[in-house]
Amino acid sequence: MHRRALYRFILSLICIACFSTFASAQSAKGVCPTRKIEAELLPNLNTPRGGHRALRIGDEVVVFGGHTSGFVPSQTAEYYANGAWHEMKMVYPHDQPVAIQLRSGKVLIGGGHEQHLGIGQLFAVELYDPATHTFEGYGCMDRKRSLASAIEADSGKVYISGNWYNEDGLECYNGNYIFQPVKDVSQHREMPYMFRTSKENFLIFSSHDIHGKAFDTIFVDRLQGAPYVEPFLQTWRPKIIPYGFNMSDSFIGNESLSEYAYLFMVENSQEQLAIARLRGSAFELLPTDAPVPTERNGEKLKYFSSVIVNRAVGRAYVVACSKSQRFYVLCIDYSNASRAKPAHLSLFETQPITNIGESMPVLTKDGDLLLTGGITDNNFTPYAGAVLLPLGQHQRCTICSPSWMWGTLGLALLTGLGSIILLLRYRQRKGANKKMKDERIVPIEVDSKEAIAAADSGDLMARIDNLMKTRCIFLESKLKVSDVAEMLGTDTRSVSTCIKTQRETTFSAYVNNFRIDYAKQLLRENPERKMVALCTEVGFSNETSFFRTFKALTGMTPGEWIAEDNSNRQ
Repeated sequence: MHRRALYRFILSLICIACFSTFASAQSAKGVCPTRKIEAELLPNLNTPRGGHRALRIGDEVVVFGGHTSGFVPSQTAEYYANGAWHEMKMVYPHDQPVAIQLRSGKVLIGGGHEQHLGIGQLFAVELYDPATHTFEGYGCMDRKRSLASAIEADSGKVYISGNWYNEDGLECYNGNYIFQPVKDVSQHREMPYMFRTSKENFLIFSSHDIHGKAFDTIFVDRLQGAPYVEPFLQTWRPKIIPYGFNMSDSFIGNESLSEYAYLFMVENSQEQLAIARLRGSAFELLPTDAPVPTERNGEKLKYFSSVIVNRAVGRAYVVACSKSQRFYVLCIDYSNASRAKPAHLSLFETQPITNIGESMPVLTKDGDLLLTGGITDNNFTPYAGAVLLPLGQHQRCTICSPSWMWGTLGLALLTGLGSIILLLRYRQRKGANKKMKDERIVPIEVDSKEAIAAADSGDLMARIDNLMKTRCIFLESKLKVSDVAEMLGTDTRSVSTCIKTQRETTFSAYVNNFRIDYAKQLLRENPERKMVALCTEVGFSNETSFFRTFKALTGMTPGEWIAEDNSNRQ
């Protein structure tokens, strides 16, 4: 084949590869890919139920209470074993109770609606022993409750908060049959989030009050510390999860390292949905490669579950449904997600399922999700179905994504063809240089690499500045020069040299300037903000580094800067 013909052939293949890669990039950038899965229908529950609580306890999935047909509270529970549901008698009826598995292995179930039709609240509490499949009733909470939440501290104490059409407050179960009031709360809340920030401290917050009305301003309560207003929650409000959930399901941290982090779903005033991440007491949006989908096949998606985490594979799920009775699972590859490497989103879609409604799903030991019973438009006719969403076999769905395969194929083809053409060009140039040497021709050097870099550096600096200002990548504590270079399609040395020549500083100092400027902005908005949370929120890995850098750039500590800034504005 002639050399020109070979070049034309290679260039045509490169064009194909570029198109495939571009299509993949466009898809990954703004569209959440969808895959269909076939849900597996399991045997029905013995009793139709909605408003129940479901937990995985060892190898068994257990559902507790709820209400059955006619909106009548149920005094039964069921566990799934050997391909069948086995019904058990509880001590008390519990419709929309609080339920939490304790470190002892037993399950604490308390409160719920006192009467039919979801009316009133209950004091009653009982313990479930999964080893014997038995219940023990032994007393009551400090306050009548329904639609409450609970969390267990390292000490073994269980804290309970939240209520429905009754006063709220924080109370504690000491593990020995006694419930005691702990403190009042700044807002009486429906089904609040309770997230741990340390071994013995946690946050309490919600977007709605005990009558289901949205708060104008969201306050955050703490076990240790005064309530405060978190700016993030004023823009991105947490979604209410009406079917009860366990905070441990949303945990993505590492307790052995005292790292406490959670995922939860939020929405803004434009009804846009997003995934939020809480690390310690710092709130932020989880960077994702596409928006959370809100429609599919012309139907609106209704997300009704909490974020359920499978820590073994670094993935999380949120379940939605549509009017056509299809169920959808938003899959979030959250592991090591950052602004430089956003979490990948994908969506699973089931066939229409007619015997299941909205209820809190349970993550099975095989990594699947199990839905039981539930309701749709009303509470009077709950379902008795049970459905398994087979996600365990799709734990690497990004690899199976057509856009991923085309992108990978395109990149591989592009890389291979690029290597071939460079080899050919090298051989051609080597032959030309030999000819020049033989004919004693001295080539004229038009420009040097240094001169070209100098000509392009101004434009590169503008692109680096724009990346910092528009995408706020400085908030990533582990941001490296190589991350910036990769995002701009250049090399590490060019970025470092550009910052050094154009800004007369190092990459680290350049990034820290943005972090400190952002810290000033947050301090102006909320001077009472805790420094522990602030330092991680603006991109520093620890307080020492934050304080040292702040003083080096401003000549003052954060406290001194706040005082001077306040005096200057008065």
